[in-house]
Amino acid sequence: MPADDEQMQLALALSISEMAKSPQEVDRERELDQRCAQAGLEKRQVFGVRNCLFESVAVLLGGFATKEALRASAVALVRAGRVAPDVIGTVDPVAWCDEMSRNGAWGDNIALQALSELTERPIRVLSSLQREPFAFNPSAAPMANSSPLWLRHIAPAGRAHY
Repeated sequence: MPADDEQMQLALALSISEMAKSPQEVDRERELDQRCAQAGLEKRQVFGVRNCLFESVAVLLGGFATKEALRASAVALVRAGRVAPDVIGTVDPVAWCDEMSRNGAWGDNIALQALSELTERPIRVLSSLQREPFAFNPSAAPMANSSPLWLRHIAPAGRAHY
């Protein structure tokens, strides 16, 4: 299928999913848009279907890395034990790495912390789940003059992922 056809199907799927939102989801998204605007953040649509966390970070890094490279590097960091055990919690790191290695596996807090370590930059997530941003900070001092990477997160009902 030509790339233009794939983009058209993706746009159609996104349009259909927009129509399927409940009034509560629409309100949560509108409120999050307002919070982003108040913080001076620009909303960008990312078409990283089931890869949106890694695609978003790739976009914020200005094309420095692809979503695939970021995913692979985040997994490699966890495999190497370079993400703090308190972030991993009770999750089996081997199982997490196996799952997160799959294209399309949804990102989570472990992935966000690994990305913060990888980029040596703080990551902040404005989310519909809570008023204050989620914060992920590299264990080493951030790169000089590095501003946080800001992400916007709508939490669909019953699906806590990024």
